[in-house]
Amino acid sequence: MSLESNTGNTILDFEEEPSISSDVASEVRRAYIYQSVAGVLLLCDAIKNGTYKEFWYERKDDIIGVRKNGEIDVFQVKTKSSAPKWTSRDKDIVKSLSKFGQLEIKFGKNINKYYIYSNVPPYIPSEVASADAKKYKSLIVLKNISNSSEELSQEIYLEELERISNSAKLPLSVLKDVLRKLEFVKGKSLEEFREDIASNLFSLPRLDALPVTKLRSLGSALLQLVEDASTLNVPGLDVLTSVLSREGTPIRLVENKRVTVAEAQSVINIFLSKEKRNRDMKVLGFFGIAAAFVLGVAWYLYKPEAQTYLEKSVRVIYSARNAPLPPSFAESVSAVRSAKFSLDSVNLDAASLRCQDMSKLELSRMSAEWLKGTGVKFIRSNLYMANLSHSELNTSSYIGAIVDNANFDGSNMLFSDFSESISRWSSFKGTSLTASDFSKADFTQADFTDADLSFSELQETNLSNAKLSNTRLSDADLSGANMIGVIGLTQGMLDTACSNTNNPPKLDVVFKPPKVVCYVDEESKEKRVVSKLVTGVVGQMGVLGGYCNGAEFTARPPNGHGNIEFEMPFIIPLKPKE
Repeated sequence: MSLESNTGNTILDFEEEPSISSDVASEVRRAYIYQSVAGVLLLCDAIKNGTYKEFWYERKDDIIGVRKNGEIDVFQVKTKSSAPKWTSRDKDIVKSLSKFGQLEIKFGKNINKYYIYSNVPPYIPSEVASADAKKYKSLIVLKNISNSSEELSQEIYLEELERISNSAKLPLSVLKDVLRKLEFVKGKSLEEFREDIASNLFSLPRLDALPVTKLRSLGSALLQLVEDASTLNVPGLDVLTSVLSREGTPIRLVENKRVTVAEAQSVINIFLSKEKRNRDMKVLGFFGIAAAFVLGVAWYLYKPEAQTYLEKSVRVIYSARNAPLPPSFAESVSAVRSAKFSLDSVNLDAASLRCQDMSKLELSRMSAEWLKGTGVKFIRSNLYMANLSHSELNTSSYIGAIVDNANFDGSNMLFSDFSESISRWSSFKGTSLTASDFSKADFTQADFTDADLSFSELQETNLSNAKLSNTRLSDADLSGANMIGVIGLTQGMLDTACSNTNNPPKLDVVFKPPKVVCYVDEESKEKRVVSKLVTGVVGQMGVLGGYCNGAEFTARPPNGHGNIEFEMPFIIPLKPKE
């Protein structure tokens, strides 16, 4: 295979000596396995989504993916045992940029993206953290600056780019080209990544009925395929009889570093064929036994081992009721989501689901009273008639979810997000919803009696015929809200709220829109955003003693101030997104 470079050379031709990445220390076995697992996961994604046609392992870089159109993606796999996120000051990052830069100089016109695949994400400053002292060290910020056609507005960013350029020994223009193409892939943690192969294989066609033991066996076969390509694992006779390049390197050594997606699919097909043959042989064997009693005993003994991955995942989810969160809960939820399996009427009363991702699940009629769910995400899930009353749900998210007839009575839900949800006839009696977002949601005939909606966002929200008896609306933004037929609404309540004068709420003729404007300029708008974020921080820290960092909980002790590993960065998405 050959792809022409900017200088007329080729990036993957067989006329060059094979290169071995110097980034993976042989003595750190876990880091080596992490890279191999990443290679298998990329193969699984290529099989499922058709993203690549082949991969090269330890050839020019850790992993090189070749797309069907001939474009190339370059992957550097990095692991980090400590909590701090990647910045431009990390030596490993500078080394990666240096390697990417050398490839960009030679082969830039063929390279689509550069990826850093890691268990630790990059540092991203908050949009409102304009005075963040570390902002100039953020690779994401530097990437955005490199993508901008405007001159750098602050000298500190140019100085940082020049510092990286000098450390990486790259021209500044090449460094900017690399940053424009740079992306990050957040992999599993160092404690969980070994189970990630089975979870990904489960989502592939024809593999969702395999028991977990079989999925692990298949994963080991694919892992061996990648590890063989990552090393010089070629029989001596093949090397001795291989055609030599002009430099005298056996071409067979270079060819061994390539694994096509078709090869990986072939490994899966062969495995499935063997499994089918084994099953057929067992069936024939059973038919040879006349006694039905023996068949019944055999089934009884075989059943636990034949339990499918999906069945096990459902059992794990059900076991979370009124108990500590099972270690494999997140993986089990992912399996159920991939299979689109319904959890209708699941009982999760008093479960501990803090920071968990429960998005895109069928949870209608779920019972989850007294749920400990601070930071939980139900994005685009079906929560029809679900009962989440008397629960801790601060900073939870229901974006685009179906929440019709759901019950949240008496729950704490500071800084929650119901934007674009369908929440008709839902009940929030006595619920704390301070600083929450209900934008563009449908709350027709919902019951907010005695609820606290102060400082909430209700722009373009449908509240027609809803109950707002004794509801707090202080500083709530009612711009464009439909409040026709609202029960219990008073002019006094409206006067404590605010709205955009160009887009007042739709009210019955007896009422007048709020006189107060929520914000008049960008500065006052930013102050409102910051105040809401503070509410979210208090909502998480007060309940958890820490905060949600994606799907993971990070504890922050009271004396953590000043220690970077315990500080709560403003980049934490307190308002969860898809």
